[in-house]
Amino acid sequence: MFRENLQTIIVSKGAARTRNAAQEMARPFSIGNYHLVLNGRLPPLKYRELKSSWAFPQQPKKDFVRGSFRSFPVPGEEGVILVYGRLKRAKNPGKQRWLLARDGSRHERLMAEHDFWLALKRRVARAKSADDLCRIIADVDRRRINSILVRGLIDGDIADRARELRISRMPKTAAADERIVRLLREGRLENPGQPPKKTKSRKKNKGTPPKKSKTKAPKKAKKSNKATPRKHIVLRSPRQMPDPGPCSWLGSLVEWAWVMKPGDVSKHVDENGNAIWDPHSEWMFMWSPRYKAIVSMRRPRNMYQLAGVDRHGGAAKMFETFAARPAENTFEVIVPDVPIHKVGDAAAHIVYRSDKWSPKRLKSDYIHNFSKGVKIYCGPTLENPEVFLCFGGRLTLTKRGLVW
Repeated sequence: MFRENLQTIIVSKGAARTRNAAQEMARPFSIGNYHLVLNGRLPPLKYRELKSSWAFPQQPKKDFVRGSFRSFPVPGEEGVILVYGRLKRAKNPGKQRWLLARDGSRHERLMAEHDFWLALKRRVARAKSADDLCRIIADVDRRRINSILVRGLIDGDIADRARELRISRMPKTAAADERIVRLLREGRLENPGQPPKKTKSRKKNKGTPPKKSKTKAPKKAKKSNKATPRKHIVLRSPRQMPDPGPCSWLGSLVEWAWVMKPGDVSKHVDENGNAIWDPHSEWMFMWSPRYKAIVSMRRPRNMYQLAGVDRHGGAAKMFETFAARPAENTFEVIVPDVPIHKVGDAAAHIVYRSDKWSPKRLKSDYIHNFSKGVKIYCGPTLENPEVFLCFGGRLTLTKRGLVW
């Protein structure tokens, strides 16, 4: 990613305690002919020991323009920093000897983007809320950073500040940093426990006393002929698993049952002749307020917990209505985006396990028999399912549970 203007390689003593260990970490980034083997060994690198690091100079400092040095932390190599600068004309190897960056931009543009990141670090450190971080992300998007390295550094700084402000509790990884920035950009991460903003009332002039007005009866509100918009989207016959939006995690799935079509064959059939499917692992039983549908999927291993309760989409309110207790946390899961198809003629019943209405959080099994009009879809195949979607009819969720 860099050309011949690399001046020094710095390795922190926290990453390498001995000079030999630091030398092995710095060797892949050196620009000399260190790949030649002399007497069966690689030649040692010139080094200079500092208080907290090892410095491996690559070129004399006098060959560079004063004040042109920039430092780059190497991603994936913790504790390794590359220091580069602008060579003087007499030492410049040539105009056409540019080493292009990974995204195709020239070295000068990479230096400008790196300078932008250094200036942005102070602004990120001064951010005190999720709104401040959102404004910073908007400025970065307008800047259009092309360097993958600089974008990763900026996302890491913003994600670290979000963790310091307790806006997010995701672990410190590159994937988690990108996810935190994306959630901030979408407005789905807010400050936990942030009180509502008070609107300032305009003060009246003290010189002129307010005029006394006679009390009048309140006017009747005019009836509008406009129909109230639907709060949910009606599904007809989806072919691809739709985005269910924010869902309420109500319990775990125990059993699905559906009315078989003529000619269908199933290994497990109940006394009513309905096909039965039971999961071999823990499956989540969720409710989608967007579609008024039941969504069930295998519980993923990695579930990222957000700080505070996300009220977006009404999922938290639906959980509180169903479980009769306040929502305590919010997790982010990825619903499988797979093709789905209808299973059987209609859904017969569902059995799920939940700790609703229990002060001691004791779990119980519940069964709900569906009426006509409730459909069940599966994807991608019934032999190896990844997601189930149940909707239709008058299926809804209330304090009593599932009703139709």
